[in-house]
Amino acid sequence: MDRILSVFDKVASAANRVAGFLILALMVSQLAIVVLRYVFSVGTQWGQDLLVYLFMVASVLPLVLVVLRNLNVRVDVYYVGFPESVKAWLDRFGLLCLFMPAMAYTAYVSWSSVLNSWRIGEGSATLGGLPGLYVLKALQMGMFGLLAVTALLLCTRRRPWNYEADSKEPDA
Repeated sequence: MDRILSVFDKVASAANRVAGFLILALMVSQLAIVVLRYVFSVGTQWGQDLLVYLFMVASVLPLVLVVLRNLNVRVDVYYVGFPESVKAWLDRFGLLCLFMPAMAYTAYVSWSSVLNSWRIGEGSATLGGLPGLYVLKALQMGMFGLLAVTALLLCTRRRPWNYEADSKEPDA
């Protein structure tokens, strides 16, 4: 299982790098749209859709890496002082009983919507918008499924995450 998690980590790291480039593309696109709109009085609906598409993909791609490396924000007053065995038990409980079912259920529920979207080739709801909204819906559903699988894989480890990093004080 650690080998599979290692592959997941490498792929998630690559997806995270792609997300970083997409954020740069998002910023450049936004600047170009503002200049076109307010300097040249040219507005495009596909430009607005492009921003939404870039933002959605850049937001979704790093999610598996966040779960794999436990990079989420925590506000745990008691958790920090618990021994590793209790932390591992609480993390497994959270992953198996809360996180994984929520992600799996969301992927399952969105399945019919994604299939219907692919069947009709759904595009932007606005005139002149970008096609391919079905790809974004499929990416979102796939990410929920990947997060559920990631949670299951993390639960197979003796310690889902590295707890030594949690106990170190941040540098001032």
